[in-house]
Amino acid sequence: MDDQYASSSCAVHSTENGRTVGIAACLFITGLLLSASAGAAQIKLGLLGDSIVDDYLGPSVFNGVNTNLAAGSFGQIMAVTRPQDFDFGGYRAPSNNPTEAWDGIRNFGYEFNAATAGAAARDDAVVKLDFGPPPGGMGFASIPVASRLSLQVDIMVPLIEQQRVDTVIISVGGNDFTYHTKIFPAFEGGELREDPNAPVDQAFTNNVANSILSAVDRLNEAGDVDIIMAAVPKIPIQNPDEMAGVDAVNALLAAAAPTKGFVFFDSQEWSRTGPKVDPETGNIVIAGVQVPFASVASRDDIGPEGDGLFCNFEGDCPLDSHANFFISEDGIHLNTLMQGQLANEYINILNDEFGRDVEPIGDVELLQLVGVTPVPVPAGVWLLGSALAALGWFRRRVSLRSCRRTNTLVLAA
Repeated sequence: MDDQYASSSCAVHSTENGRTVGIAACLFITGLLLSASAGAAQIKLGLLGDSIVDDYLGPSVFNGVNTNLAAGSFGQIMAVTRPQDFDFGGYRAPSNNPTEAWDGIRNFGYEFNAATAGAAARDDAVVKLDFGPPPGGMGFASIPVASRLSLQVDIMVPLIEQQRVDTVIISVGGNDFTYHTKIFPAFEGGELREDPNAPVDQAFTNNVANSILSAVDRLNEAGDVDIIMAAVPKIPIQNPDEMAGVDAVNALLAAAAPTKGFVFFDSQEWSRTGPKVDPETGNIVIAGVQVPFASVASRDDIGPEGDGLFCNFEGDCPLDSHANFFISEDGIHLNTLMQGQLANEYINILNDEFGRDVEPIGDVELLQLVGVTPVPVPAGVWLLGSALAALGWFRRRVSLRSCRRTNTLVLAA
């Protein structure tokens, strides 16, 4: 592992004026990177999808955007904590210069991450905008979605053909429902509203599922590749018809998994039944840090003095309080500690289903990423909790592997 990757990790902290933040966390990650074993066989991991998957780097001002948060996505967390196990290709630090971006589909971050915020599975997906009635407004307009799964696959196929990528994670489809059924206000005082002329019927759900499965076919045709697919999520703004439509899409995907050779799973079950869930409160507990389910951070929880590793484009980094929330400061996306749980979900699947040997990311490691000290827990409580967690995790993994169940999802991303 060369110094280029160590310096690229620290580049997450550097703003345009050169001020560096999060030095302690950056030095910690640099040590991990430099201690990585050069001889270990890495998983060459490609990522496809929407803002559940993209690198949280910002700025969100170009065609093909990165989500701009003081948080890290599961891919970023895997890259900096397990560099000996994962190869995400090259790295481009965010800047205000669009010519420095990878391409017109995505901006910055890791080369093998083709996911972008707002991406859709369907090629015919459009955003429906209401500019208000005349004379002040311009009426209604439909704008094609810039980032679509097929375009991301265009990026990934050559990487598989060149044997630079051997494993791909796909997480996409939630935005298709939102774009299809909602009309977005483009004027002050407007409200998001339902489109009465957009039924969630079989033709639509088949289109979403077939778009995703076509991507799988193209990836498989490109070469020998292992594929993990996350279920399409259910989100709070969906109406009952949409939620039933999500179920229909997921049923089609799950049914196709055995013949098309991919692993299909509910990527948010950990938030309901995982080993970090307190059965009494529903809180996620990480080395004594209590994170209430669905709690949301605010901009008061980030700032230039923050010492967490992952900072937004403007140089604001997470304060200690930021780690106590399930959702990051935008009110939509999982916070770093929760993304760490998702990273471990994928690591466990890679180990269990594809025979990999990656050590899951420990609680203390995750807390170091966000600049928080673990909360001491009495020894007896720790031993009891560990035993119960291990039992619950064993049961969950048996269920996952044998049934591939797709349960009701609880959160948008």
